[in-house]
Amino acid sequence: MANDVSLPVAVSIFLLNDKKQVLLIKRKNTSFMDWYWWLPGWRLQEWESISSACIREAKEEVWVNVLKDDLEWPLSINFSDWKKEKMYFVFLTKKWQSDPINLEEDKCEKIEWFHINGLPEKIIPHLPVALEYLLAWKNYLEYGFDQ
Repeated sequence: MANDVSLPVAVSIFLLNDKKQVLLIKRKNTSFMDWYWWLPGWRLQEWESISSACIREAKEEVWVNVLKDDLEWPLSINFSDWKKEKMYFVFLTKKWQSDPINLEEDKCEKIEWFHINGLPEKIIPHLPVALEYLLAWKNYLEYGFDQ
C-alpha cells in the first residue's frame, strides 16, 4: 500500500513593471538556496486561500499592496528537489500600490529589479522557466522530476 504524500504548498509573485522588469529578492539565512535570487513569497498558511497568501506575502516581504482582482491566473509548479516535492502557485501582477522595500532583512539580503531578458546568474533554477510559462499564459509546469 502506498503512503499518502504531504505536499508543502508555497506561493510567489512576479511583480512586473512597465519597463519589463521583475522584482527579485536575494535570499539569506533560510536554509534553502541562500544567496540565490527568487520571488517574494513563501508558505501557504492553513487558514488562507492561495491568492490571499500571495497578497499577504507581498505585503510582508516587500511592502506592496496587491488587490486580488489584479492577480493574473497562477502558474502551478509541481517541483521536486533534493529535499522533497512541493507545489508552488506563482502569480503575475502588473498593478500594486506603494514602492517595494525590503521588510525581511533577516532573510533577504536585498531586493532589486531585473529586466526579464537580463535575469541574474545566481537564480533559483526554475524561476526563468516559470516566467517563460507565465508570459506565454501556460498554467502548469513540472520541474525537477526525472522524465
